[in-house]
Amino acid sequence: MKARFGSVAVMVVLTVALFGCSSGTDEAEIYTDAVDWTEKARSDSETYADALQSYGQAKKGVGRILSEYGDSETGSALRSGDKDIAGLSLEEFLALESPLELYARAEREPLSNALLVAGTVQRVADKDRVLAEIAVEHAEAGDLAGAEAVVQQIDGPVDKHWAMVWIAGRYAADGQSGKAGEIFDDAREILEGIDRPSERAWMLTEIAGRYVEAGYDGAARESLDR
Repeated sequence: MKARFGSVAVMVVLTVALFGCSSGTDEAEIYTDAVDWTEKARSDSETYADALQSYGQAKKGVGRILSEYGDSETGSALRSGDKDIAGLSLEEFLALESPLELYARAEREPLSNALLVAGTVQRVADKDRVLAEIAVEHAEAGDLAGAEAVVQQIDGPVDKHWAMVWIAGRYAADGQSGKAGEIFDDAREILEGIDRPSERAWMLTEIAGRYVEAGYDGAARESLDR
């Protein structure tokens, strides 16, 4: 399974074992095909939507075994836990549906993805850092509107500032100097409210560096003179 959001490796862990079913005519064939689909999903599925579709087919197959062949050797072994589905118990297999649905939705909606990942982080500071990194990833990928939307979810001024100057730099690189200037100005307002010397020094270095990359050498010098 190929992960679509590099900064969120937990998604790969939760979705790597995915299943399918086939048109087998008895429970043994259906079970064997489910295992075969598992290997196919691991190596060939490019999106979580594909993975979810494979899982849906697998769930139908497993349901067929349990309903039509419940008293068979395979059905009984699945229920008792003596037989797994490509390494997962029946309970674990059935529990995959909810996270897969979330990841498939997140794949379609970048902001949902950001909120989903950040929602798994407990400390506010860590959550801000995750969101800032996601915002920068979107900016680097050319999704500047998505990056700005993610930035709005960041509470901490330091991480928010860091993401904003990166986004501003990307707007400048794309020739949108007006938009870049607006975001740089907003970032400078955040900077003005920082009193802690270590944080302020780091933020000054960041904004100056992004100014230089954007070709705003004068603004970079002005920032460092503050």
